[in-house]
Amino acid sequence: MHTFLALVMLLLAPSLCLSQVPHHAQCMEGYTWDAQQRNCKDINECESIPEACKGDMKCVNHNAGYLCLPKTATFLVTDRWNNPGERRDTVPSRPSTGRIYRPSNPHSSTSSSSRGSSSSTSIDRTSTLRRRPTFTPSRSRTRTSGRLPWSHGGTDSSRSPCPLGYVLDSRNQCMDLDECAIGTYRCPHAQSCINTVGSYTCSCPDGFHMVEGNCEDTDECSMEGTCSQQCTNTYGSFACRCETGYALDLDGRTCQDVDECNYSERQHQCQHNCFNEPGSFTCVCPNGYSLQPDGRSCRDVDECKGQSHNCSDDERCYNVFGGNKCLERLQCEEPYTQTGEDRCICPNEKTTCINKPYTTMRMYMHLRSERNTPSDIFQMQATTRYPGAFYTFFIRAGNDNREFLMRPMGASSAMLVLVKPIVGPREIVLDLEMITVNPSLNYHGTSVIQLWIFVSAFPF
Repeated sequence: MHTFLALVMLLLAPSLCLSQVPHHAQCMEGYTWDAQQRNCKDINECESIPEACKGDMKCVNHNAGYLCLPKTATFLVTDRWNNPGERRDTVPSRPSTGRIYRPSNPHSSTSSSSRGSSSSTSIDRTSTLRRRPTFTPSRSRTRTSGRLPWSHGGTDSSRSPCPLGYVLDSRNQCMDLDECAIGTYRCPHAQSCINTVGSYTCSCPDGFHMVEGNCEDTDECSMEGTCSQQCTNTYGSFACRCETGYALDLDGRTCQDVDECNYSERQHQCQHNCFNEPGSFTCVCPNGYSLQPDGRSCRDVDECKGQSHNCSDDERCYNVFGGNKCLERLQCEEPYTQTGEDRCICPNEKTTCINKPYTTMRMYMHLRSERNTPSDIFQMQATTRYPGAFYTFFIRAGNDNREFLMRPMGASSAMLVLVKPIVGPREIVLDLEMITVNPSLNYHGTSVIQLWIFVSAFPF
């Protein structure tokens, strides 16, 4: 009999040892150990976490987590809601998006990979990934579209079907939980939340990068190729600048050469030709002109004064805009007598001088092309005045195009006026005549000026 009892007790001993409950156990995230009940007790995050749900969302606690739902949402709870570990069905006013916190296994296993720990690991320069515990489903299936397969492997009501970062959907599959959408993420101020499969990432705004969980300004100017010329770093950004003669392109980084020669004449102010160069331009003057110190204006070169002409000794060098003229010297013909380099007179004592101009003169002037009109260009006047005499001035020859007229100026002079613009280069010879009449002396005489006008090819 004693032997039978001993055998029974030995057989019962293993089962008694397996049914013993430890005095203390470690709990997963979302649970705390209840010493009296000797079980993992759910933590009410809606009370323990300040502002657990952000924005216009309300917090609803459940085993090992909580829900962030719109304040207007309604939901039903089945009888199994009060049984920890069993699946719960939430019925909001609109179809569920699966973006809710999820239940977890309240008891941790002896494997270190399944403990309810959370860590923060830097994954790139601008973001930090919030890791979730590793989850191994009870049956091996392919994971697609952010879902994990799950099969209820037993009747233990304390076992949570989904790992952190997932929620059970209507097909009994664990789908990704979008913490960014429901407002349960923990990103510092100014950082943005980016959802990932099973977790989320805290990202810095443009112009900043992550350093030990904080966003610090990025010095873009230290990076090669940020700006093509000059770069100035600013807080959270940068600014590209260009050197003189360049303009910033639409990309805000590249400097393009400014073609000053394609601008209006007022902008590049070259009097003649303009040649564009990288970052600048050059003004070039035509032959017979020199570039002024301002680098833009052209000035006529006096070849006659500089002895750079090719006129012979029998010729007279006359400077014009952009060049010079080699003119034959005046030779007075009979009955005229030469009284100067450009002056001939016919004395009254000579009978052959009757009805001939008393004085003939040759004079020269040069004009710029397209000179503004009307413009006074030459004055003719009597050098000797007699009491009672009067004078008449007119253009005797050379004004076929009616580009000039004589305007009286007092009793003894007149002004030659350019009334039409003349485009050069051109040479014009005008015969200007002055008639002198003195009734008291019964005198009638004439004087003629042969005026040579050289019009340049350029308006400068």
